[in-house]
This record gives sequence, C-alpha cells and structure tokens, in this order.
Amino acid sequence: DPELMIFDPESGKHRSAIGIIPGTKNDKVDLGNGHFAFYDNVLAEVNIKSSNTKKQAVANFGDCFKQLAKLVGKKLKLVPQASQKYDASECLHPDALIFGCDPEYCIYNKDEFGRIKRVEPPQATEGNTFRSAGGHIHIGHEICLPWDNGNPELVVSLLDTFIGVTSVCIDHDPTSAARRKLYGGAGTHRIKEEYGLEYRSLSNFWIASPSLVELIYDLVDFTLDFVVNDK
Repeated sequence: DPELMIFDPESGKHRSAIGIIPGTKNDKVDLGNGHFAFYDNVLAEVNIKSSNTKKQAVANFGDCFKQLAKLVGKKLKLVPQASQKYDASECLHPDALIFGCDPEYCIYNKDEFGRIKRVEPPQATEGNTFRSAGGHIHIGHEICLPWDNGNPELVVSLLDTFIGVTSVCIDHDPTSAARRKLYGGAGTHRIKEEYGLEYRSLSNFWIASPSLVELIYDLVDFTLDFVVNDK
C-alpha cells in the first residue's frame, strides 16, 4: 500500500490528494487489473494487486502507477518522497487531520508479561502541515501469522535485519530522516489475519524504480526462506 505525494510543477508546490483522487479508504477507485486508489490524509495511496513472483510484482507496480498517473492527470506529478511540509491551504479539509486509522505494533515494545504493546497513530493538530509517506510491505505467508507454526515476531526481527538496516543505507531521500521521527521505527508491523503481516518500517523510496522493487522482493523472499527453513 505505497503512498505518493502529488507535486504541481507549475506552482512548484505539493498538492493535497483530496479533491484530486476521488476515492476514500472505504470507497476506493478501481484502477482496473486488480489495483485500487484512494486518498489518505493529503497523500495518494494505492493497493497494488498481489504478486506471486518478482517479475509479476514489477509488472503490477508499473501497471498500477501508470493507471494512477492517468487519474492524476498530465499537469501533476506523482512523487515518491518520504516527508514534506505542505502549505496550510492544502491541509484545511477535515480528512487532512486524520493520521492513520488502526494502531500498529512494535516487537521491541512489550509489557511486563512479554506481550507486544499497541502503538496508537499520532494525532494531527491544526497548523501542523508536516506529512510523511510510507512504502509498507504486505506479505502473505502462514509463517507470518501468530498461530499454528507461525512466528511473526521472528519474521519482523529479520525483516529489520535484512531490509530495515539495508534501507537506511540505500535510501538517499533527504526527507526520510524527518519521517523516521514520526513513523517507520524498527519492528513496526500489523498482523493481517487474512494472509500474513504488514511490515511498516520503510518509506516509499523503494517504489521509485523497478530495480529497487526487485531488491525488496528478493530480500523478503530471502527472509521468509531463512525463517521457514530454520536457517
């Protein structure tokens, strides 16, 4: 579910996706071919059709972004940028004051009984126009579920090791550091009971090119193999 910012080259300013992307989280725009779009706060967000192979993943990402670009129009540009301070005029809509909807969890944040504690989304305030964008990874595998033979805590820990640490080294977006003060801490995730888990540490830097999508896919594949085969 990557998020992108919308930039207006003519004015040189970032635009809110509210009013440009017609869909909402509860009523998404069908982009076709299994992809959906909606606005989340002032960001453009997409649900990309799930993939079973690296080749299919790259093709699905490209197809989804192509359809989203058509929806946004030729005069505006989709930008994979981690954070930005918007003009106050772009944050007047009530939905621009909603940060997230569901709590997330961090494997390093536990109570006295060893249970992972939930972390509520930050609260937006009027006048605060700083916004950040994520490139969360959704993984469908029974090893990611907290029952039967699953081990989501180990999966998330190793995703930190193989992907989280790597991303800090290869993410050259100068706005990523500011995002990490608000979002994207190590170990952050959500369990998705229907299929697996959502790893929430990464910004959207990796959706900027097919080679980076391939790299992240390979690292996820490597991590799952590491856990499943007890390496």
